[in-house]
Amino acid sequence: MFHETMGDRIKKKRESLGLSQGTLGKKLGNVTHASISKWENNQSQPQATNLVQLSKIFNCSIEWLILGSGVDDFQDDNFHITKIHLIDDANILNATFSKNKDYFLTERTDISTKSFACVVKDNSMMPIFLVNDVVIIDPNKQPETDCFVLAKIANTILIRKFITDEMTNDTQHFSVVPINQDYTVFSTTNKEIKVLGTVVEHRSRRMR
Repeated sequence: MFHETMGDRIKKKRESLGLSQGTLGKKLGNVTHASISKWENNQSQPQATNLVQLSKIFNCSIEWLILGSGVDDFQDDNFHITKIHLIDDANILNATFSKNKDYFLTERTDISTKSFACVVKDNSMMPIFLVNDVVIIDPNKQPETDCFVLAKIANTILIRKFITDEMTNDTQHFSVVPINQDYTVFSTTNKEIKVLGTVVEHRSRRMR
């Protein structure tokens, strides 16, 4: 008698959606196709974070993925997923957000439709954000002191901590501060800084 495994269920759902292992890996946040192959062949199992993401992509319950019981196909009106496009720095600067086809999925309902994702490019925010981590940015969310923001200085895109400074001539100034002290602190007292949005979600490579 055939005993269906979690790997069988992952493969069945993936194929039913017409996804290759590589494409599914990108939707999960750059998980390798080799890792997905190991899941499907029962050589390893997804970590908890990946199970949550798989349940969203497959529109099923985590219980069904693990045990084969529970809901394997939610109705659309009971399942809320938002697609967040991954945007590179050049497109962020040119505001051409709609041209990128790579995306992440999130279950957040408190972010605007203008939200987008981008990749951490340097070590300025270590140890919280590492190179190649992904952050989701909401341009409509107003920054508050000690939150993280995506900022533009000249033609450079930076992820920094937002700090409100003192008023000068009735103008509220702010600084964008790195966590890694090898990098520079910038302030609107001597630099033109544009905040492009607030970080509302962080996809760490350490969670995979």
